[in-house]
Amino acid sequence: MEEKPVTSYSEESKIIKFKAKTGEVFEIEVIENPKMRLRDIKDKVINDIKDLTKEAWGDPRDLAEKWVYLSDILTVARKEEKIRGYATGRYIKEDVFLLSVTIVASKDRNKGLATFMNYAILRTAWKNRIKKARWRIWIWFQPFYIVFRTHNPILYEAISRKINVVPSLKGRQPSPREIKIATEVAHMLSPGHKFDPKTFVIEDAASSYPELIYKVDQIPWSSDKKVNEFCERHLKLTERKGNTFVVVGKVE
Repeated sequence: MEEKPVTSYSEESKIIKFKAKTGEVFEIEVIENPKMRLRDIKDKVINDIKDLTKEAWGDPRDLAEKWVYLSDILTVARKEEKIRGYATGRYIKEDVFLLSVTIVASKDRNKGLATFMNYAILRTAWKNRIKKARWRIWIWFQPFYIVFRTHNPILYEAISRKINVVPSLKGRQPSPREIKIATEVAHMLSPGHKFDPKTFVIEDAASSYPELIYKVDQIPWSSDKKVNEFCERHLKLTERKGNTFVVVGKVE
């Protein structure tokens, strides 16, 4: 019997339409607490995530399950009832939110999909923060930090275009709070690896998963030459060192 196409994983999900730069329309499913809401279809979700990750990046092995089921918010992009991308995020502290992973199918890169999926996650996290604050109005005006680990020039460029981040292409110096957040996240996600608080680079972060280090002909270069030069200088992508940035941004 032919498997029925999946248009969403959960009836409780929010579905958002996204029109890409190319004019294509994607459906973005926003799932909160996926560990609970998707528990009955866990194997299918993990297999879908693994298949897309293998095509776009490399075999994630056990990481696929960790990415999905340690997340607080999962977004899944579909077009013609097929998964074209996904992104996950989770709360680290009340004022710090981690964008854990973002994957887009090779043929759908540079369409704004990664940015929109992460925007949907952050918008959901921000609304939850306001809801949780209730009458404590001062929380609404306190800084909210986002942090993510990446060696993807496209993702770095997309996020840094929307949010003032460090490491900064423009040379902005990080605040003591941003250095503290980056250091804590680096040690949490890549224990035992050297983290440089001046460049925000974790050295050899992908050494345990060498299949996730981009092959030279598969590096997702940005359309911005300066971004590519910045990433190559610090991450040495073409040398396949496995280095990665810890990127921190403040949303006010």
